Amino acid sequence: MSMNEPLNVVAFVRSEQAGAELRQACAGMSGTTIDIKVQKLQDVTRRLVNGHDVVLLDFNPRDAAESDRLKHIIKDELRETPVLVGAAAATLDDVRQIMSLGVVDVLSMPVRQTDLAVALDHAARRRRQPRSPAKAHGKIITFLKGGGGAGASTVAVQGGCILASDTKQRARTCLLDLDVQFGTAGLYLDLQSTVGLLDVLETPERIDHALLSGAMTRHDSGLDVLLIPRQMVSLDAVTPDFIAACLRIAREHYDYVLVDIAPAWTNWTYATLSRSDLIVLVTQLTVGGIRQSLRQIETIEANGLTQIPFKLVLNRHDTGWRFGTSAHVKDAETTLGRKFDFVLPNDFKLVSESINRGVPISAISRRSSLEKAMRRMYGDLRAELHAGSPALEARAV
Repeated sequence: MSMNEPLNVVAFVRSEQAGAELRQACAGMSGTTIDIKVQKLQDVTRRLVNGHDVVLLDFNPRDAAESDRLKHIIKDELRETPVLVGAAAATLDDVRQIMSLGVVDVLSMPVRQTDLAVALDHAARRRRQPRSPAKAHGKIITFLKGGGGAGASTVAVQGGCILASDTKQRARTCLLDLDVQFGTAGLYLDLQSTVGLLDVLETPERIDHALLSGAMTRHDSGLDVLLIPRQMVSLDAVTPDFIAACLRIAREHYDYVLVDIAPAWTNWTYATLSRSDLIVLVTQLTVGGIRQSLRQIETIEANGLTQIPFKLVLNRHDTGWRFGTSAHVKDAETTLGRKFDFVLPNDFKLVSESINRGVPISAISRRSSLEKAMRRMYGDLRAELHAGSPALEARAV
């Protein structure tokens, strides 16, 4: 196994046999040292962990005493240290419960080397993640779809990568994929995880930073993504209470919270939009796209949300006399009753390759007109969000 940085790992296992199995799984790994100790979970203390970067704990989810001890270890004794948990015969409910405590990953016992390698990579990223200041007030940007295939998810995903990977700003950025039935953020970034939206959906009253961050999946750009459930769930599974709790926690711990929302208006759509600092409607220059966008604008107005800053984005715009001429754009603006704030050029080949490879478009071409237009757009959005706030504006430059 090749790691991006060397890690000093300590593992506490319950038996010599478990220790031998873990040593076998670690055979051939390079760049990481693992100190294996046969130690009861009840006896694990901060002193035993000092000097190590990552901790692996052998845990029995059926033992109430171990469950209480694990909670105390993670929340009190090892708050600054990434924790992995190994659990034999853990059910999906067990995994959700463990992840809700804020652990980096849950591994099946005996541990397989491939699973351990992935988990340690996640732990290394968690160590590099800057700590969030208390009571931070991040900005929420919600993306609406002006018709099917408008590209709102693409604009949100690419923008999230742009904001998260900006080394000058170093903005903590997350993307909440709330298109709960047909969300594509995980697909576009080639992200897969056993945790996600479903792990925080069922009990909104329990949502805290540990639960939300444990349900996130980190992309190489630094973007944290809340993935949709693998199985189909009802739109009604999301509630206004969940939205309120989720967005409150997210804005406390991230500088930017990007929300890709379902195209249907539900009983929680208003809860999302009303808590946003900016609403971005993405559409295309087609009859269907303009009509659906007009309906979205009219619904925003009917729900009394006009006080929230609103931006209209024309996506996949072809130039030239055969395609979207300025006259066509003006006709669309007349129909919509407002001008487009941003126009993103069409580069179907680049976006398709980006999606197929599961990487941002900047990883394929940093000189494309689309990538440049995306960066300009997000630069303008960032500046507007922080206008009048000197401290935040300085950070955003």
